[in-house]
This record gives sequence, structure tokens and C-alpha cells, in this order.
Amino acid sequence: ISLIDLNDSLTQSQLAKSLGIGKARLGIVIKNLEQKNILERSPNSYDHRSWQIKFTQEGELIRKKLGEKHSFLKEISAEFVDLESYQGLSEYLNEFRMDLSTLLDRIEESNSEQVT
Repeated sequence: ISLIDLNDSLTQSQLAKSLGIGKARLGIVIKNLEQKNILERSPNSYDHRSWQIKFTQEGELIRKKLGEKHSFLKEISAEFVDLESYQGLSEYLNEFRMDLSTLLDRIEESNSEQVT
């Protein structure tokens, strides 16, 4: 989500290369995120053999939520010098981890449903 957020014109091939995974494996992940209405693929206007990856409206909301948490974590990490600030950072990191874990669980469930 962060890579797509930072590069709004990424193709599926570029995204796979950036993540260090194969295009086929990424295709499965993207297909699952499409089914969940988070991402959408559209033909690349420059190379019709490739796909551009973009957020849907629902995906945009998720991107914003994760972006806000990431920005907050960057701010607080620069300032945490006492125990209270450190605990706040720890709580937000845990919440961020749980959000990502939930997203990965949904992808795995979708993969399992497709296999059976």
C-alpha cells in the first residue's frame, strides 16, 4: 500500500520487482485486493501489455488511515524521550501491526477460498 501510495503510476511488474516477489504471486495478491474493492487494475496507457495499479475509493480510505498512523509514528518517534511517550509509541506500533495483520489474514482467507 505504501509503495502504491508513493508511486501512483506503478505497473504490476514494477511493484513485483520493488517487493522482490514474482509477478504471478503479486497478481494473486492484487486479485484478492480487487475482490475486496481495495485496488483496481487498468491497462497501462503507454504499454497495453502491462497493468497500472490504483486505489479504489475504499482503498483510498485505508491508505489515508495507514498514512495518518505512519505520520503520527514518525512524529512521536522523533520526540519520545520519556517513558510515557515511549509507551504511546509502543501502543500505536501495536495497533499498526494489528491492522496489517488483519489485512494479511483477509488476503490469506481469500487465497484459501480460491484454492478450494
